[in-house]
Amino acid sequence: MTTKEFKSELAGLVLNFKRFAKQAKAIAATTAIELFKENFQDEGFFGRKWKQVQRRIPGTKSYRYPPKGWKKKQGAWHNSKILTLSTNLGRSLSKRYVDDGVIVFSNLPSNNDYSAAHNEGTTRAGKRHNIRIPRRQFLGKHKKLEEGVTAALQKELDKIIKK
Repeated sequence: MTTKEFKSELAGLVLNFKRFAKQAKAIAATTAIELFKENFQDEGFFGRKWKQVQRRIPGTKSYRYPPKGWKKKQGAWHNSKILTLSTNLGRSLSKRYVDDGVIVFSNLPSNNDYSAAHNEGTTRAGKRHNIRIPRRQFLGKHKKLEEGVTAALQKELDKIIKK
C-alpha cells in the first residue's frame, strides 16, 4: 500500500467513524425500543413476568366473567395479553434526543400517568378510585438492555472496520 492509498483509506475510516458517531444515539434508541416492545409482548421485563390481572383469577375480588355473548375459551376477556385489551401502551414507545443521550419513553397522548402507573406500580390511580396497580415494568435499565445496545453498536462498528 502506498502512502497515498493509506491516507485515502484512513480518511475514509475517519469519515465512517464520524457518521457512526452521529448515528449511535439512533441505533441505541431503536434497539432499546425493540427490546422494550419484546418485553411488552412477553408480558414481563427481561424474564421477570408481570403479575396476573385480577379479573382472570377465579376467587379474587376483581374476578369477572366474560361479558354476555363472549365464550370463555374464545373471548379476549380471559385470553388477551395483560395491558393490551384496551390500550396502545405497548405501541406508544418513542425516543427523544437530549444533549448527552437519548430518552426512550411512552408517548400516550391521553395520559402519561397511565404509563408510569403500570411501569412503576401505584397504590392510587384513577379519578375517583382508590386501587392498586401492580408494577408491570416494561421500561428501565437492565443488564440485557445494555448488552443488546452494545451488540447493535458493535455490529455497526464491525461494518466500518471490515470495509
